[in-house]
Order: sequence, then structure tokens, then C-alpha cells
Amino acid sequence: MDTLYGQVTVYFDGTYWAGLFERIENNKLSVAKVIFGSEPSDAEVYQFILKI
Repeated sequence: MDTLYGQVTVYFDGTYWAGLFERIENNKLSVAKVIFGSEPSDAEVYQFILKI
């Protein structure tokens, strides 16, 4: 059975707002860091997720 799990963590790294996107699919982990710059709203993060 195929399984998919995803998690997003948005944080301030001291200079920029960033998002850490994690995905586990079929026991394989994929991770990506995205720099947003200014603090993103919930809607902006959601729109970003829909595009990827």
C-alpha cells in the first residue's frame, strides 16, 4: 500500500522567514527549504503548497 505523509514548518532563521517542507512517500524522505523573505500569511503558505 502506498502511503504519503507531509509536514510544513515555517520559521524565522534570524534574517528571513523560511519553510521546511518534508514528505515521506513509500518510506522515502524528501526535504526542501524555501525562503519566503518577509513573514508569509497562512494563505500564502497554502497557495505555495498548492503550486508544488
